[in-house]
Amino acid sequence: PLWDSASRGFVGLMSVTDFIDILRHYHRRGITLDDLSARTIAEVMSDAEGRRLQHSTFLGTAVDTLVYEACTTLQQHHQRFLPIIPPDGSGVLSILSYYDVLNFLVAQFREQRRLFEDSVAELQIGTYGEQVVTVDRNARLGDVLDLMEERDISAVPVVDDDKRAVNLYSRSDITFLATATDAESVISNLDMTVGQVLEARQAEGDAAKDHMHTCSAETSLQGIFELFAEVGFHIVVCVDTEGRCTGVVSVRDLISYFMD
Repeated sequence: PLWDSASRGFVGLMSVTDFIDILRHYHRRGITLDDLSARTIAEVMSDAEGRRLQHSTFLGTAVDTLVYEACTTLQQHHQRFLPIIPPDGSGVLSILSYYDVLNFLVAQFREQRRLFEDSVAELQIGTYGEQVVTVDRNARLGDVLDLMEERDISAVPVVDDDKRAVNLYSRSDITFLATATDAESVISNLDMTVGQVLEARQAEGDAAKDHMHTCSAETSLQGIFELFAEVGFHIVVCVDTEGRCTGVVSVRDLISYFMD
């Protein structure tokens, strides 16, 4: 949460994804990191040519708001996070996400199997076929981040030459920042391939299996609930019998299904 001491109120939210996108945006404008680092967050937010934060206005909700109403607010305002405000408005108690809501739903309805026997594809939960966005390991990181920003997706499956899903790259992945040795290498790391970033992540002990979870289009909604209860995920990749990517199901997709 971003607090403005002048107005004595919250004015927005800033996420890791925002930070990464701001770096890329200013680099494209020819503004050096030294110049950017000298600016305040308020200056970046008020820059008429700058990139708006995903949550450039502060939209909170009360602690007694119904879960359905909170999800409606997230959907209507295209937000990923919703701050929970105490009755006296003195701060932020917590940040609600689609992940948190799904965690609640799984805990409440996991055992009601008869409600969830249809497959995710039959229920039209997720994205399938030509609408699915994938990238190969040789794709330039900067281009992949541009693609995810353009399509407003939080992660993208990484496929090999045979279109088999081998990993998942998240828009909030900070590996290219963590491996940088100075300000210039932060920018030059955007020219890395996705494969190189994934290798660096694995070298740090961050295994691929911890990032990508798969199912088939025939997996039941109950099966998705069981998978979430076991490992948790933000995106699950649908694959065929050969391991080729056929679709993706996000936490937001699942919540939208229950909202409809």
